[in-house]
Amino acid sequence: MSALSVYDDCTKAVVFGISKTMAKTYTFQVCQVLCQCYLADVVAMPTPQAAWETIRGGSEDVAGVPNAYGAIDGTLIPIKRFRDYDGWNCRKGFPAFNMQAVVDDNMRFMFVLDSFWE
Repeated sequence: MSALSVYDDCTKAVVFGISKTMAKTYTFQVCQVLCQCYLADVVAMPTPQAAWETIRGGSEDVAGVPNAYGAIDGTLIPIKRFRDYDGWNCRKGFPAFNMQAVVDDNMRFMFVLDSFWE
């Protein structure tokens, strides 16, 4: 769930008769519960050496790169701010979250990092 979609969903809070602040709070709490209960089952680094070797072999088959143990990539996710916001902007000149992920040869997430500087 991106920060932008959370913001857009929270703007519809009036329909439910709650404030945007409470909608954001509840959304954050739901995301925390999902992360605490399910994230470890979905996003995990392999532990046995044999699993790493399987990923290495699969990465070579998929991408043709020898001795690769997965792929890493990142992106900037724009977030909305007030018009008069005068704070941190990313290197491209707008406020954003920085998302980074590592996947194995089957495109399963092994590591996810999201961050925001203010």
